[in-house]
Amino acid sequence: MRLVRQGDTSLRIQDVCLALLQDVLAEAYATHRISWEFAAAPRLRDENIPRNEIERRFKLQADQAKNFAYDLAEQIKQSQESAE
Repeated sequence: MRLVRQGDTSLRIQDVCLALLQDVLAEAYATHRISWEFAAAPRLRDENIPRNEIERRFKLQADQAKNFAYDLAEQIKQSQESAE
């Protein structure tokens, strides 16, 4: 019974961690979007770059950041597994 309670507590903690992580990721995306819209996009529009190209560049940067994060998470996971 004690193991069941510990498992239940662990799942609730993971739910809270997931909710917090989702909030952090949403804030990071919003900040990136705002900085892009107010810093990079106007400069690119001044250079007469089409809107669809500006959006493509934003998506490219977001994809590069995502790939970096996934690669880093994989490295951390591998280092933890090798330490066990």
